[in-house]
Amino acid sequence: MLRKIFLALALLPAIAASAAEDPAPLLERSARLLREGDPVAAFETARRAAVAISQRMPLGVRRAVLVSRPVDGYGMYEERADNRFRDGEPVLIYAEPAGYRITGRGPFRWGFATDVAVATPDGEILTGKNDFGSWTFTSAEPNLETFLMLTLELTGLPRGSYQVIIGLRDRFAEGAGTRFVLPIEIVE
Repeated sequence: MLRKIFLALALLPAIAASAAEDPAPLLERSARLLREGDPVAAFETARRAAVAISQRMPLGVRRAVLVSRPVDGYGMYEERADNRFRDGEPVLIYAEPAGYRITGRGPFRWGFATDVAVATPDGEILTGKNDFGSWTFTSAEPNLETFLMLTLELTGLPRGSYQVIIGLRDRFAEGAGTRFVLPIEIVE
């Protein structure tokens, strides 16, 4: 027990140091390495800078779209042609979070929790579910290309226009959250 506590405490300064890394000198070094003919080292240094920049960003969503089928990987989505659904037809949502906290020095961890609500066009909440989804990712690399795939099964809504409101919380940054809204229409 004592050993586990010691290891956790020993990792805390390393986690903070990676999040606090200054991206500006890394970008300058990357440019110099590229000019010197070392594109591999330039790429790796630029990637470290990108991670450092992302750790300074607030949690946000780069892209959120309705999709026509489940997604297999980051950026591998087929956007739905319209936002019109029949009652009971699954509403498939693809989202790319950004600015989330990555912890560790390898393996790295990050994660999200979501709340979902359906509202009228003027924002009146009709139904919803807190803690609709929860994800934790673990990787040997601090991955900045993460996607979420949500499937909503909405039944019993009368014909009309609605808003799907997704609340996104960062599981590794206390109090960090954002939301995005997608309009839909129930046609039958």
